[in-house]
This record gives sequence, structure tokens and C-alpha cells, in this order.
Amino acid sequence: MDIDEISGFTQVENIKREFKRAIQQIERNAEVAGVEINAVATGCGGQTKTVVEEANAQINKNLEKIKAGSCD
Repeated sequence: MDIDEISGFTQVENIKREFKRAIQQIERNAEVAGVEINAVATGCGGQTKTVVEEANAQINKNLEKIKAGSCD
């Protein structure tokens, strides 16, 4: 293994690590967004549950798309 191979491997590992951190941050943001959506939705009368479920479904769908694009 020469220096270029080591450098390339290190860069790949750094990218993977940053990608995993980004996914963790997105998951935390999704949790916070869910709480915020619930707080806003409480003003929608009897629609709270539906609004929250729809928002969570959209957040989860977007998160799965991002995870699917990861380079394991």
C-alpha cells in the first residue's frame, strides 16, 4: 500500500464518518420537528393526530431516502 492508497482510504473513512454524523443529526432534527409539528397541530382541533402522522411519514420517507444513499 503506497501513500496515495492510504490517503484515499483515509478520505473515504472520513467521508463515511461525516455521513453517519449527518444521518444522526437528521434523525435528531426529525425528532425535534415531530415535537414542533405536534405543538403546532394542537391548534388544529381534532386533526392533530392526522397532521402529526402525515408529517412523521414524510420525515421518515425522506430519512430513508438519505440512508439508502449512504456508502456503507
